[in-house]
Amino acid sequence: MPLLEVRGLTKRFGGLIAVDDYRLDLPEGEIYGLIGPNGAGKTTVFNMITGFVRPDGGTVRFKDRDVTGLPPHRISELGIARTFQNLRIFRRLTVLENLLIGRHKSFSYSVADALLMTSRYGKEEGEGSKEVIEVMKELGIEDYSDRPAGELPYGIQRLVEIGRSLLTRPRLLMLDEPTAGMNPREAEDLISKVREIKESFDLTIWVVEHRMKVIQGLCSWVQVLDHGRIIAEGTYDQVMRDPKVIEVYLGGA
Repeated sequence: MPLLEVRGLTKRFGGLIAVDDYRLDLPEGEIYGLIGPNGAGKTTVFNMITGFVRPDGGTVRFKDRDVTGLPPHRISELGIARTFQNLRIFRRLTVLENLLIGRHKSFSYSVADALLMTSRYGKEEGEGSKEVIEVMKELGIEDYSDRPAGELPYGIQRLVEIGRSLLTRPRLLMLDEPTAGMNPREAEDLISKVREIKESFDLTIWVVEHRMKVIQGLCSWVQVLDHGRIIAEGTYDQVMRDPKVIEVYLGGA
């Protein structure tokens, strides 16, 4: 049984069909890629899976549970985390504070516990801080813990966003254009880091990406979208040899 099962997912914006009959069986423990030209519908697929856009048709099942149309916070609670094409971090907060925000969703203490600084509050805050430090070390960003996130190099900011997602304790991590804005060296470093966190955190990972070297270096299986429809899927080598991909995605090259 796949970790994530999608059937017939469809989204229309006015008269435009952004995603048409999308399907996916994503096995646990794999890294899958989703590619396609600009406007192909990739981010819309991610947005529907994670509750930011409500689908007009189709179903999404996660861990054999129907999660179609649930709001983002419920999707997160069930074990799906994501990053965004346009970086979303709190620029004035420190790296540590940004990551604590991800961890706080797992806290069970009450407002009264926090105000009275009860033992329950102290225990959970201590455990949360320890977990945040471990994630920072795993990502290699512990030296930046007290720095405002907005002052850091772009590649480090991306790792902060990924770290915050990891601290929601996901089973599935969805990365939308994770190397956007990075130079080639930063992108190569991120490939290695994603492989490491997959193993360290026992994750399934799904990547939308334009850089083919990233897809080639990470993904065991790749889908190609064009105008909201799947036009090819298979291994990286298979889809790159597909005539439809060469014609549509690569412009006939």
